[in-house]
Amino acid sequence: TLMPSYFLQNAILAKSGAMYGRRLTGENYASLLACRAIDEAAAYLKTQTIYGDVLKNLSTSGLHRGQLEEALQKKLFALYESLFRFGTSTGQNFQYYYIMRSDIKQILTCLHLLTGGESGEYIYRIPAFFNNYTEIPLFELAKAGSFPEILKTLTGTVYEEVFSKFNGQAMTNRLILEIEADLYRYFYARLDEIIRKDFRGKRLKSLQRLLSVQADIHMAEKLYRLK
Repeated sequence: TLMPSYFLQNAILAKSGAMYGRRLTGENYASLLACRAIDEAAAYLKTQTIYGDVLKNLSTSGLHRGQLEEALQKKLFALYESLFRFGTSTGQNFQYYYIMRSDIKQILTCLHLLTGGESGEYIYRIPAFFNNYTEIPLFELAKAGSFPEILKTLTGTVYEEVFSKFNGQAMTNRLILEIEADLYRYFYARLDEIIRKDFRGKRLKSLQRLLSVQADIHMAEKLYRLK
């Protein structure tokens, strides 16, 4: 017999709390900042943090930044996936949240590399495992050598509408900031829809307040960078 949704939500929140307790500490970040190279940072993460399991089969000698990023993202996805397995709408929405956030990161990474004249670098930063979950054809995105080609790659995805207003505009750093602001505006709007479906009462109000503060901080940062 399935437990009522209320108890499943509590189970997910409890598991989330346990995961939060295993996050990197201020001391971990200080040690990482003291590292002088990717190899050194990777070795520290491998031996001193919860990321050791995804790095154990990787040689830290001569490690490419993209390889390290993919391994860390894979670990993060595995943590989120442990919440998806609850099989409830709440668990599925955790998955939706993570995938959308990751989608936006991939799009923005591609745009920044393109603007910086390093579009060929994106192929090394693709989290290959994530290609099974996103609707964005990441390897096609890696082939895009211009803004119109990126727009074409996103045709048919949920991000097509967000990008439609930018069609025909010249690629600049300011344009990327405007795109980023619109992507996150869309992201927070979808999150608000999700929590309205799954939560009620005080819990809903608390989540909406948290979401509102997070969105305000995020948007304020974007506006500041646009000045």
